[in-house]
Amino acid sequence: MNDYFKRLHTTELQKVRKDIIYHLIRMKSFDESSFQKKWMVIVDATWLQTYADKQDEYCMCREYTNEDGSKRKLWYRMALEAKIVLADDLVVSFDTEFIENNA
Repeated sequence: MNDYFKRLHTTELQKVRKDIIYHLIRMKSFDESSFQKKWMVIVDATWLQTYADKQDEYCMCREYTNEDGSKRKLWYRMALEAKIVLADDLVVSFDTEFIENNA
């Protein structure tokens, strides 16, 4: 399974995720969860990883000042997630966009 996922391009995984949600909606599996016959979509920024050192040119950076006046940097990765609410206790991510440092 790991070998398969190593060769699989991420766009294919995103397509599978969207296809599953599309089929669930078409099968009317969660029709009672729609709001006025429309689906609720939420957008959420998620903090994924934190590093003490810069990993690559795409890492975001935040600088903190310690109590003694010294400064330290925190490197991190974030992603923006679009999610569809299918039930009271079921929220499914259908698209992910990584937030990258372009400076």
